Amino acid sequence: MTSIGLFDSGIGGFSVLKETLKLLPGVKTYYISDDAHAPYGDKSEDYILERSQVLTKMLLEEKKVDLIVVACNTATAVAIAELRKVYPQIPFVGIEPYLNIQKRYHSDDPHRRFVVLTTARTGKSEKFKKLKEMLDPDHKIDHYGMERLATLIEDAYYNGMNQNLKEEIEKDLLPLKEKNYTHVILGCTHYPLISSLIESYLKVECINPAPYVALRVQNLLLEAGKIHLPLVGKQGDFSFLSTQEGSWKEMNEKEFSL
Repeated sequence: MTSIGLFDSGIGGFSVLKETLKLLPGVKTYYISDDAHAPYGDKSEDYILERSQVLTKMLLEEKKVDLIVVACNTATAVAIAELRKVYPQIPFVGIEPYLNIQKRYHSDDPHRRFVVLTTARTGKSEKFKKLKEMLDPDHKIDHYGMERLATLIEDAYYNGMNQNLKEEIEKDLLPLKEKNYTHVILGCTHYPLISSLIESYLKVECINPAPYVALRVQNLLLEAGKIHLPLVGKQGDFSFLSTQEGSWKEMNEKEFSL
């Protein structure tokens, strides 16, 4: 059976996983949450690269996956180029902020204002800086590096979205409140998990790249002859590993939403 692996520093990659499961019924899916080493946003690049290599090795040696999704913006920015060098036989799919979304709109419309939200680490990475310079040379998209948002979302997943957490999330978003943005580009896989909250609080439309990542996964598997259309099979189940707990378990789609 064709299988794919995904990893993230925590549960943020569930936003990519959800879209992938929709497109790939019958494909075995393995997801690693590296929560024993989270968050990645405050770690050095060497540390993130080392963890990315460890998780990749686990997916390849233990689960024999055919493709790996680096379902973390920070890990993609820091590690995916090196992973492709070390494992040239395996397709890797990363995730980047959808900065060219403004091309789908009238970019000169003064009523449309874009901002991209990333973790602090992603925002400081050379990969992100080069991407933004290439896709936004006129600097029409503002950028904010969020210090706590991903950690707060992890807390909400494991402990429930209570009023205190909601207020903490809104406090983190407060600097954006009076900027009159119309579109928020979600540059961390954690952020789509609370896109409805972000949209409601900031009165914006959120741009989530996860559906496009899932489509890229599907296309690569089709090109490699690993899957064939039409796809049939059981949908929504996958295997999950928390590095904090250290053992694989079966989960279904209902168990990974806030």
